[in-house]
Amino acid sequence: MALAPYRLVWISLWVEAPPSEGAGFTSFFRDALAVYGEAEMSAPEWSERRPGWLRFGLEVTPHGSTAACLRELGFRFDETGGWEWPGDGGAFLHPAVRPGNVTAGEEEAAAPPRYRTGDVVRVGDCAEAREEGLVGAEVAVSSSHYLDPDAPPAHRAWDCMVHRLNSDELELCPFLPEDALTPTGRRVELYGGTTITVSADGAVLHT
Repeated sequence: MALAPYRLVWISLWVEAPPSEGAGFTSFFRDALAVYGEAEMSAPEWSERRPGWLRFGLEVTPHGSTAACLRELGFRFDETGGWEWPGDGGAFLHPAVRPGNVTAGEEEAAAPPRYRTGDVVRVGDCAEAREEGLVGAEVAVSSSHYLDPDAPPAHRAWDCMVHRLNSDELELCPFLPEDALTPTGRRVELYGGTTITVSADGAVLHT
């Protein structure tokens, strides 16, 4: 079977460590994942909601299929819970990453999603938008998903979960088809909270 043009394995993991050690872990994880495909990482983050821990976001464009990559990394697929790291008493990639502190998932489609979290888009006329009274409104994209994972990747269509912008609280709306949305070129910060980002040279940046 031909590989999907767009393939992505994402991994989120937590390590109990101070921000000063973020650059070292970043280098280690990037090298460890490079054998599976093209690896990219966001800068490690430290959150007040989990003091003393660093969160790492990792993305891999695998050489083969996403499922094969996750299995090679030791994940198992559960029909109810998705991809899970069983642990079996061991660590994931590094001794500091213990079972329960790593999650993963995958995406395969003909093309990547058009929008990222925080992109402001204008809603066109479609059945879902009419039902929510959103035709012509500007909304912020929360996340993108395809709703039929069993469909062949070439036939998967992206849908976006969005937030209304004219509400005092973040109000999620049902999924809207990606092709019903038009970019505005603007972005907003959807999810607040104090985050410390550690740059590659170990500098601590507060955002």
